[in-house]
Amino acid sequence: AGLFAALNILLLGADIDTYRTSIKDLFGGLVKEISDKLPGQIPPEAQLALVRQTETTLPGIAAFSWIILMHGNLWLAGRVARTSGRLSRPWPDLARLELPQPLALTFIASIAASYAGGMPGLLASGFAAAHTIVYAIAGVAILHSLTRGLGVLRPVLLGLAYVLLVVVTKPVAVGLVTLALVEPILGLRARRIARLAAGRPN
Repeated sequence: AGLFAALNILLLGADIDTYRTSIKDLFGGLVKEISDKLPGQIPPEAQLALVRQTETTLPGIAAFSWIILMHGNLWLAGRVARTSGRLSRPWPDLARLELPQPLALTFIASIAASYAGGMPGLLASGFAAAHTIVYAIAGVAILHSLTRGLGVLRPVLLGLAYVLLVVVTKPVAVGLVTLALVEPILGLRARRIARLAAGRPN
């Protein structure tokens, strides 16, 4: 996903100035066209701010779309294979999803590199976004695991978590990423499994 984001950036420009010019040419006219059709036009400075924001968020959007598309296709293909009886292995327990521990190092490195500025920082931001999304997905998996055995309370808690993720995305996503990062240290899922095995769901 990080490579996909980087490729999208480089296709728009091999250097930061060319990239910014391409974004302005692609989205500046679109923003102005939309503004002209609105009852109250968007001020020119606000239009420029939207274009500038697109410059910085495009790597993350590209990484997000790629990961969601690939995960969705993989899940759908697995479901089709399972329904048709052609799935040659047991359906995986997605709540037990674990990420390689060295991935945390590349996550930290990509975040640090994203502050470099210019084209290197922009390319690194795509990798940082890809890591963030993957760790957020792992955090959701951990939530599913930790809420097992809670009966009717489980769908309520999970539903609330998903609603909050949509409504206040950034803080909830940060919480999910943090949960996924500390899980290997705290062993929360292992403790939960042990409690369930001992007949103590709460």
